[in-house]
Amino acid sequence: MLERYARIKRQKGDGFVAALIDSIRVEFGDEPFDGAAGFPEARRLNFSVGGKSGLQLMSELAKGGVIVGSLTSDMLAGRDLGNPQPAETIDTLILRLEKDLNIHDDISCPDLIKKILKEGLDICPKATGPHMRITYKNQPEGEWAIVLSDPITDYYGDPRLFGVVRYGGGLRLDSHRISSRLRPNFLVVARLRK
Repeated sequence: MLERYARIKRQKGDGFVAALIDSIRVEFGDEPFDGAAGFPEARRLNFSVGGKSGLQLMSELAKGGVIVGSLTSDMLAGRDLGNPQPAETIDTLILRLEKDLNIHDDISCPDLIKKILKEGLDICPKATGPHMRITYKNQPEGEWAIVLSDPITDYYGDPRLFGVVRYGGGLRLDSHRISSRLRPNFLVVARLRK
């Protein structure tokens, strides 16, 4: 699997995550998922994603008093979110790695994506983080949830994922480097398959 991952990364460059996901779907199948069964602590959220550019989302976040980090602002203003996809309603699960996915050691983002696909879940559209932050106003204090999607580059070209955070009483939209490992106590957001 690691050899195939390295080969795909060399061949596809920036599109390696999408190519890896397609490769994993071939290996494990693409069977429909029937809900949150088997994920004891998962919370289900559905909301609309798409229809707005990154700059429109940044304006809406500012109006809502959301704190946005500088690298996260770069992600919103960059080319990855420049051309909005049509709006759609998606169903997501907030999962705790250890309790819902039985992950007891640190894990890389590509390995985690492989795991969620094997579990019958999917990655989220790139714009899920900002849309979730706008919608998810009752997030528990201290919660940080990393949104699994194709990576979005920051100003420096580093691939990152959005993080939806409530800390110190404030709502935040932050980011997480895709090269960083995730700890078992982390929360992630995955999409339920259509």
